[in-house]
Amino acid sequence: MDERVDERLIAIVATPAGARLSSDTIVRALGAFISPADGAPHVARTDSMHANSFVIRLAGVSVAALPYSFRIPDETLASALQNELLWRGAADAFRAAPEHVYFAVVSPSHDPQHRVQQARVLTFITAAALAAMSGKGVFWLAADTVIEPERFRQEALDLCGSQYASPLWFSFRFFPGSANRNDPSLVCQSTGLEVFLGRELECGPYRMTPAELAPTVLFVARYMASSGATFGDGHTFGFGEDSTSKDARLTFASSRRSGAERPVFCLELAAQEEQARRPAIVH
Repeated sequence: MDERVDERLIAIVATPAGARLSSDTIVRALGAFISPADGAPHVARTDSMHANSFVIRLAGVSVAALPYSFRIPDETLASALQNELLWRGAADAFRAAPEHVYFAVVSPSHDPQHRVQQARVLTFITAAALAAMSGKGVFWLAADTVIEPERFRQEALDLCGSQYASPLWFSFRFFPGSANRNDPSLVCQSTGLEVFLGRELECGPYRMTPAELAPTVLFVARYMASSGATFGDGHTFGFGEDSTSKDARLTFASSRRSGAERPVFCLELAAQEEQARRPAIVH
């Protein structure tokens, strides 16, 4: 499996025993998720060594479907399961699914706007497969995240008719703000933005909880993916109704928090930066 997130958009659906992959049933299930503007899906058979594989083309995007009669390998899911905070039954759900289907965008574009369209089509086809095959969960490779079927279905429905990046395409990693164990500050780093813009988003260290940090990072990551390659060093954001406010700023940086050093967008929050500059009050 090629896991180079800078080139491929891939979703893997864990399936129960005997859940046959059928292009006809997936095409029928697609009707619940796509709009008339997407056009009609078209199916082409492949010369792949995988039996029953095919390609679905929808809204100018081609997605290959390949079935496998064994569980998703443990090493593929290890990091995503270790970092999953919301879906408590994720490990059991994937462990109990003896087969899976691999969906991959064919000839992915390097244009961020085209990437959003490709991710959108991949989302719809994945949601249709979940419905048609009683899927037990989704592994979204670019974000290294596992997603519960009902949540995936609902977010896919919300994406219908929208060109805005879906929350499904992003996850988070949290890191200590410093080596000092008494320091409560945290760093939140996105997973999933790199496939669109070549960098992940990193915010902190700030004295904020994961529940406070994650929505801000998700909001900015979705906005950036939807907007395309328009963000330079020093770009500012306003979070309120006042479009001229400067509540946050991007800087180009590098980070080793997730392992090897790589470039990131550093998201500086004005309110937190101001608070850090205030002198401590000694009682």
